Amino acid sequence: MAPKQIIAKMLNNDLFSKWLNLKIVLIKSGECKLELLISKNMTNGFKIAHGGISYSLGDSCLAFAANAKGYIALTKKSSVKYIKQVKEGDQLKAHAFEMEDSSKFKVNITNQYDEKVAEIIGLVHYTSTKWIS
Repeated sequence: MAPKQIIAKMLNNDLFSKWLNLKIVLIKSGECKLELLISKNMTNGFKIAHGGISYSLGDSCLAFAANAKGYIALTKKSSVKYIKQVKEGDQLKAHAFEMEDSSKFKVNITNQYDEKVAEIIGLVHYTSTKWIS
């Protein structure tokens, strides 16, 4: 399957990513770019975006980039570094790409001013199962 078909199939059953209202900007084997608008219901008691929102954006971006390579991939380890607060109305962009080790990915998350707000490093496990139509 082509990368765009794989991601369409993944999104078809991914209710959480649908709830986030993710916009796919780029999808190709080993790389993905997504965008997300921070809404009021994504904020916490401090009126900033819940950390889980930035993490979830990055996690979906990583999953799409890895699975776009054609085999079912699962994240087995990840870490997030929060750099800057995110607020309601911010437009976040996530860019996931393969690192030197093809099972390791980096996700940079930036805001509408191209300021880095978070970074995720993830390690994926590729199964032997290919994505099929």
